[in-house]
Amino acid sequence: MKIMSRLQDVNTHDIRGAIELGCGTMSRVFNADDNDVPFFAATAWPEAWMGFCDWATEAHVPGRHLNALLAAKEAIGFEPEALVIDKHARAALFSFGGSAAVPLNRRDDPQGPLVRFHSHNLREGLLALHALIRLGRPDPAVGLMKRCIETIQTYFDPERGLQVQPMAERFGRLIRMRR
Repeated sequence: MKIMSRLQDVNTHDIRGAIELGCGTMSRVFNADDNDVPFFAATAWPEAWMGFCDWATEAHVPGRHLNALLAAKEAIGFEPEALVIDKHARAALFSFGGSAAVPLNRRDDPQGPLVRFHSHNLREGLLALHALIRLGRPDPAVGLMKRCIETIQTYFDPERGLQVQPMAERFGRLIRMRR
């Protein structure tokens, strides 16, 4: 209970400390058994655990974390370790390593191929690429961002959203994830 009392009012008494605490967490969520891809699935109560998520691991977490680490750097001068940026960057770039120029996830199996598409991850994938560019790491983020935007422009229909079936016909097996 000592930890809870220390953290209970951290946001009202020590904003810098709260930001640094959050950055510390974002710096330690990597799965050593999965090439340091950050965990997405996590819970703290009633039992603490972290795990693989088949729809939001590869691009989602790096997009959110890189963007937040960049904001912390700009707000309070927090300097994330280069290794932390490297790990998030590798996971984000990995997500764009499938057949289509969009962020993809592995299906069910952390060792499986990048075939699962969830449109929500477009935002996170592009956030990750944008943060990498702003952090001074434009290669290969700029090219991936351009290819992703071209893919969206080609396969997006305002009435029906992103058309995954024509994408799959061109790029190979893709599984659309709906939530």
